[in-house]
Amino acid sequence: MTFRVGRALVITEGDFGDCDLCGAHDELRPYGPNGENICFDCGMAQMEVTKAKFAELVGDATVALVDLGVVEGAGHDDIN
Repeated sequence: MTFRVGRALVITEGDFGDCDLCGAHDELRPYGPNGENICFDCGMAQMEVTKAKFAELVGDATVALVDLGVVEGAGHDDIN
């Protein structure tokens, strides 16, 4: 899952489901041309689009939090 909380970018294990582009059941990221949730193979097949969508998510983020796992009692609003 990739999402913004204020100026923090959070990247964790993605949700599993069916790719919006090819239908494969896999870990998904919101890097499709129109923000679709796509699988790794579709992301690699359209690398320039994937890079651009990732850059949009990063934006002005000053902190990247990667694969933190679950912090008991902490909600997304607790990260500033």
